[in-house]
Amino acid sequence: AHIHGSQFDKFCDEASPLLKWMLKDYFRRAERVLILSSEMKGIVQSVDPSIEKFTTIPNPGADIADAPVDLDAHELPVKIIFSGRFGKRKGVYDLIDAFSKANFSVPVKLSLFGDGEVEQVRAAVKESPKCSDISVSSWVVHSEYVKMLPKYDLLVLPSYAERFSMSLVEALGFGLPAISTFVGGTAEVVKDGECGILCEPGDIQALTRALEKLVNDKALRVSMGRAGWERAQDAFSPKVVYDKLEKCYKEL
Repeated sequence: AHIHGSQFDKFCDEASPLLKWMLKDYFRRAERVLILSSEMKGIVQSVDPSIEKFTTIPNPGADIADAPVDLDAHELPVKIIFSGRFGKRKGVYDLIDAFSKANFSVPVKLSLFGDGEVEQVRAAVKESPKCSDISVSSWVVHSEYVKMLPKYDLLVLPSYAERFSMSLVEALGFGLPAISTFVGGTAEVVKDGECGILCEPGDIQALTRALEKLVNDKALRVSMGRAGWERAQDAFSPKVVYDKLEKCYKEL
């Protein structure tokens, strides 16, 4: 069994008695349960605490750069990017709120890319005192997204639910520090205080402080960005992940 899905915990919690029985039977019959992060172990064990046959294998970062982007050479303004489905779950409204409240010592631009509640997000941006510094764009194809990602200085993803975020892996893979939240497996992607800053979901003050800290300190962005790239190489490169998967199947 290989488990994915950002709301798999909700799926399990709300399952009917018959579906829960089917889930138990499925997991009990599995020779191994592959999970994206150790956090998912608790979700599976909420279905059946006796299940212990877990192997953690993250998704691979196919676009990890050969070298981190030179953030030190980036000129002002500091450019922040958010990418994901627009809505409360990804925390885009929290980001707009925190960005609006933050005290920046340098010029800053925030770019929001996504689909979903596009018009609601545009309306929220219009209400911001910093609306001229925020742009809202529709979703872009992945090949174009990875081309433009190195032009930014940091990525922010203040999600309320996240099992394993490829957006975070991609940002680290180019050497961008990340701001995210302590949900799902994010802490196993972004090492808090090393390659980014994590805060509790919905904590606008903490998110505001994190934005201020990384925007106002270029040296910190550079050091965290390099640490993030090294983490992506060590933990999420295709070879590392495929070797783990091959080892698992050989053991089976």
